[in-house]
Amino acid sequence: MQRRPTSITPGMALLPVRLFLGVTFVYAGYQKLSDPGFLTSGAPTYIGTQLRGFASGTPGGFLLRWFALPFPRAAGVGVALAEIAIGLLTTAGMLTRAAALAGLGLNLVLFLTASWATTPYFLGSDIVFCFAWLPFVLVGAAEQPAVDTLLLDRRASERAQRRT
Repeated sequence: MQRRPTSITPGMALLPVRLFLGVTFVYAGYQKLSDPGFLTSGAPTYIGTQLRGFASGTPGGFLLRWFALPFPRAAGVGVALAEIAIGLLTTAGMLTRAAALAGLGLNLVLFLTASWATTPYFLGSDIVFCFAWLPFVLVGAAEQPAVDTLLLDRRASERAQRRT
């Protein structure tokens, strides 16, 4: 039996991963901002309490102690808005490499703080997210339906028209 060659490019094979990352980040940011206890001191889900717990005994704890713990509400809103922005850019495929780098950085900090105590390590999702972001840091949304691709195609066709 003869096998038919596949018409799916590596870029298109990664499209579901890009969309998953984007939608998940938008949801994560939205979930934080819609939680009434997230910014309320004393509430079970208060960001300040979470940050204090994540800062203790983790390799990334110093980042939280220096930057987030002095201003927990601002840090919480900042992370939530960053997640939404990263998620929207990733889903749209706009500035994909930059958004993926920001997503990877955020997940790396979360791995080194919030997920650090998870054992075995592979049960924590942040390490998996770090590796899921990596292809998009390296190649962006190449060969995928994306704003980046549309802009690159438009620029290439404009350059070709100028040459003729």
